[in-house]
Amino acid sequence: MVEMSQNAIVRLGRWLGLGPNPLRRRWDRIEAAGRVAALIGLVMSVVAGIIVATGTYQAHQRAAQHEAKSSYPATARLLTDPAMMNPPPAASPGRPAGAGFAQARWTAPDGSVRQGTIPAAAVWRAGQDVAIRVDASGTPVGDNRPNRFTPLSAVMMAISFPIGAAALLWLALLGVRALVERRTLREWEDEWSIVEPRWRKRII
Repeated sequence: MVEMSQNAIVRLGRWLGLGPNPLRRRWDRIEAAGRVAALIGLVMSVVAGIIVATGTYQAHQRAAQHEAKSSYPATARLLTDPAMMNPPPAASPGRPAGAGFAQARWTAPDGSVRQGTIPAAAVWRAGQDVAIRVDASGTPVGDNRPNRFTPLSAVMMAISFPIGAAALLWLALLGVRALVERRTLREWEDEWSIVEPRWRKRII
């Protein structure tokens, strides 16, 4: 196992162009530098994905905590099945276009009965009681649909960064490889044009 790990490290070092190699040409060094840059970019994308996903999750958690402190729990009974509404109702600012909504009835903190449109998950049905949060005036606040931004959502966001970066970096490496091969072939042709007449004279 240790020997396999060492061999893998050696192969990685060669692929990255590390270590002395008198046969390595200028374009070989350029290609190796591109590989090193791609590896660094991939590592940075992993770090960036973790930072962005963590920050987004924490922001959602802070918003949820603030919402919990400044609102009151209530139970709403759905009067209609959820429907797609685009644009969202004016009573639901900040909702994404195409979100599901349903008519519902609930009781405000002052005891009055209210009726209006609330965000609704697709699996909810008319007659179902759902938990919502309302402000002091009885107006629904926040998005009562479950799983708005879960830890799994944060993990998926973090993973998407290196996956996208890997695809872009791979395409960039292919472009560098094609350029290096074209330049190398051109240099070989130029060198052969100098050497070939000498070989011909010796043969003749």
